[in-house]
Amino acid sequence: PIRLNDFPKTFYILSDNANSMEFEELIEKASTNLRNGNIGKALEIYQNALNIADSDKKKARVLRDIGRAYIADGKMYKAQGSLLQGLNIALKSKDNDVITEIYASLINLFDMLGDIKASERYIEEGRKYANKSSDRVRFDFYNLIAIYNFNRGKIGYSEKYWRECLEIGKKANDENLIATAYNNVGEVYRIRGDYKKALEFYNMAYKVSKKIESYDGMAINLLNMGMVERDLGNLEEGEKYLIESLNLYDKHKSKVRAAASHRELAMLLADKGEYERAIKHGEEGLKLAQVANNFTKIGELNLALGYVYEKKGQFKESLKLYNKAREIFIKTKNKVRLSECELYIGRVFLSAGKKGAAEFHLKTAKNIAEEIGEFKTVQIANSLLAKC
Repeated sequence: PIRLNDFPKTFYILSDNANSMEFEELIEKASTNLRNGNIGKALEIYQNALNIADSDKKKARVLRDIGRAYIADGKMYKAQGSLLQGLNIALKSKDNDVITEIYASLINLFDMLGDIKASERYIEEGRKYANKSSDRVRFDFYNLIAIYNFNRGKIGYSEKYWRECLEIGKKANDENLIATAYNNVGEVYRIRGDYKKALEFYNMAYKVSKKIESYDGMAINLLNMGMVERDLGNLEEGEKYLIESLNLYDKHKSKVRAAASHRELAMLLADKGEYERAIKHGEEGLKLAQVANNFTKIGELNLALGYVYEKKGQFKESLKLYNKAREIFIKTKNKVRLSECELYIGRVFLSAGKKGAAEFHLKTAKNIAEEIGEFKTVQIANSLLAKC
């Protein structure tokens, strides 16, 4: 699913105050550097903006942006410090938008760190401010709650929030919000196995993203279309979409975000028997995930590399990688990925003739998948259990 761009273009606040104009110019300059991947320079400029911030609202805004920059740089504990400091100041300013944005960033941060209790606490605390905030900010908060629930396997809750996000986007006539919501509703259909409907929503999202030149949006739309084509067995079409996705990330200097495209391309290439290329993409994606210190992505890349080695027949190496991924998904309570991981572990044990171990993991995969409504996994687990 898509998160909104953390570093949107800043629109200047018209003011006769020279200090205010200088402050807004610094924020825009820092945001531009972040979009271009120059995180160190962005942090330096944000510090300059913080030094001249002459109100609690301005100070909270800068600390919010510094926290987001640290997240992009993989410095999660520095991010935590900036965001919590910003929240304390924002609460004094009583600016609902800034307060809600900081809560949204904290939810994102602790979700990535696998601290479920902290994420849930900030969801509950942030709700009362989100309901009084502007359309874009409310959209972002609800979207993050939907992503959080999606990762926990609560697909019904995710759909509810994403449908609400779509209505907010349409009401606000904001094409960026509409494109994001279209893509994420498509994720609900994909996880439920309705690929025709998923592709319909991904294509609607892609058309809007292209119209507004949202390159991150286009890259994620293409990634998701590539995943569906792979699931449908259309490997050449899937590879085309995934390579196009990676090219967009590379062209627009969003390399850390490319980890997911490397992951899916590695698995697709393994399906084609192109193992060396598959390992190259898997290892590149893992390196990017580690740079970002994103636990979920690290788990997903270990899962993808495990898949490559399984297809290659190197079951010992495969099982080692699957177990690394499994530990992460259990810690972060990511049921969508955990069901997939348990399925793959069961399949490896079955290939090795260890039917008792295979049955345990396949039943676990099936139970989780039934709970979250991931019917494709249920079907595969049932067919493998029949061989135990």
